[in-house]
Order: sequence, then structure tokens, then C-alpha cells
Amino acid sequence: DIAASPNRQPRRLLLVHLANDLGILALLSFSHLLLPVSPHSPLVRLLRWSPVEAAVLHKWAGRLAIAATGGHGALHLLGAWRRWIDRAWHPEKERHVGGASFWRGYLPPSSCWKHAAADRASLDPSRFGHGCPREDGRCVCYDLFVNLTGLLGLLALVVLLVSSVEYVRRRRYRFFYVMHISMAPLFLLMATLHYNRTILYLSPSLLYYAATALPTRLQSRGRRRRRPRGTRILSVAAIPCPTPRRPDGAVLDVVFAASPRAAEEYRPGHHCTVRVPSLSLKSH
Repeated sequence: DIAASPNRQPRRLLLVHLANDLGILALLSFSHLLLPVSPHSPLVRLLRWSPVEAAVLHKWAGRLAIAATGGHGALHLLGAWRRWIDRAWHPEKERHVGGASFWRGYLPPSSCWKHAAADRASLDPSRFGHGCPREDGRCVCYDLFVNLTGLLGLLALVVLLVSSVEYVRRRRYRFFYVMHISMAPLFLLMATLHYNRTILYLSPSLLYYAATALPTRLQSRGRRRRRPRGTRILSVAAIPCPTPRRPDGAVLDVVFAASPRAAEEYRPGHHCTVRVPSLSLKSH
């Protein structure tokens, strides 16, 4: 196929290079994704960012990462799609591939699942099964597992993107939160299986988030054990706070009991975490 059409090879290589460059751009964006939204972040305090400004950086880093991931998959898909279209017009080329089709490029055959731990260097088409996406029919199961994990990772990102739009966040926060804590680990797993060096790009952000979140979580858990009944709420009042987007908006004024030590330590402008298990498992 390549020998018959030598002018296609440079274009195909260019598509591959552009697709891989977009993949690296996505990883670079993901490497910064959690830095602005890490709880009690020293970096955010050092740069004197407000939580709103930090959240904006998180949003745009996520959007760039998802767009680059989509471009990475689309360019690789374009190259594969051209091969499948070419086979449709030239059925004689199917003699090596046993009836390859578009979806077989993303769904490994049963022989691949049975020999998932087999040597990936094996190029025996009979062990691979039907549907090899390569022109010469010399495939390994690893080729299709890369496509499958990439597709599943992209679908997880699409779900994250849709569930993160402002309407969903404001009116269906529980759905937004559940999708984040379920789809994000799924994407991390699929991305690492797709390209094992992904974890090297994401580790700094993940470790930074863990370093800022875990100490306060452990401290809070210890305090709840010492005071299992929690903090006594004295009063709750809704203060009207209309905005152009939410004419019926309000701010909750919560007054709770505090010890003399807490009254001396905390001042207006400080932040605290409020957790009401009967309303939500998520702290605010």
C-alpha cells in the first residue's frame, strides 16, 4: 500500500506527529490542573490569587487539556479512517486483515482478552485474530488496547466536560461532584494504560494536591472523633442577595457556638469547612 502510494507516507507521518504533539500538550495542561484548586494551597497564597481566580485557571487548563486530547484522537482517527476507506474501495487488500472494519480497530477480539499478558512483540496474525488495523496485517493486541483505552479516556473527559458546565454545577451540584470523583480516576487509569508515561506528567499535580489536602483531612477527622456530636448551630438565616443571573439568590448566615480559644484565634475573613452529613457528604 505504501509502496504503491509513496506520497501518502509523509502525510501520514505528519498526522501522527501532530497527533502526538497534541497529546503532549494535553499532558502538560493536566500537569497543572490541580495546582490552583488544591485546598490550603501555599502557591495560591504566594501568588495572592483569590479562590475565584484560581478556579478560572483550573477551568481553562481543563478545557485546553480536553481540546488537545480530542485533537490527538481525531488526527489518529483520521489516519486510520483513510486506511479503512481505502480498503473499502480496494477489497483485494483485505486478504491480510480478515475483514477489518472501523470498530474492530477499537474492540480487541476475544483472542486478545484471552492472551492479555502475552508477549506484545508477537506478530503472528493468527494469534491476533481478525480486524488488524495495519496494512500488512502484522498486528499485536497492544495496538488495539491502545486505541480502546484512548477512546474510553476521551469519553470520560467528555462526561467531565458536560457535567462541569455552569448550569449543571449550579443546579445539579451532586451530579457534578459524583461525575468528577468517578470520571477523573477512570481517565487517569485509561490514560496511564494508553501511555504509561502519563503518570510522570500527572504525578506532580496529584502529589501537590495530596500534600495540601491530606493533613487537613486527617486533622479534621481527629477533631470529629474527639467531638463526635460536632458543633452546635445557634441560628441560620437567609440573607437576600439577588444577582442578574439569580434574582432569588441568597446568602446563608450561620451562627455556631465557639470556644473562647476559637473566638480569639479566628477573625473575619478567615475560612472554615462546614460539613452537614444529613444534607451532603461533601464539605463546603
